[in-house]
Amino acid sequence: MCSLSPREIWRDGANPNSPNFIAEHANMSASKPTHLAVIVTPTSAYYIIYIYVATSESVLALGFFRGLPLVHTLLTVSKRLHEKMLSAVLRAPIATLNTMKTGAIFIFLRKYFLRTGQQLKLLEAE
Repeated sequence: MCSLSPREIWRDGANPNSPNFIAEHANMSASKPTHLAVIVTPTSAYYIIYIYVATSESVLALGFFRGLPLVHTLLTVSKRLHEKMLSAVLRAPIATLNTMKTGAIFIFLRKYFLRTGQQLKLLEAE
């Protein structure tokens, strides 16, 4: 295992022939070219924006696709519960509906529709 001491690292950064050398002179044209780990160009800021947008869109897409099975499961469960509840209400005896407030409304509407249907039959007969 190779370990560098801080002196060796400092010497390496101060050596103009080293690839880790960074020139900190005011006049950059007179010194040797600067070797950096990242290539910096005038359009580098656009690449940072592209990386940010791509990362955020991928996180959004992954969150969306992760949520699809949950939504599907919730819709399926709610549909089954609704079907079970509807079948339980339809199979309940009518006497049970007399004791409930919603049952009274249901019976009132049933009588109203029966009367309306009878009146329509009378109008058709004339």
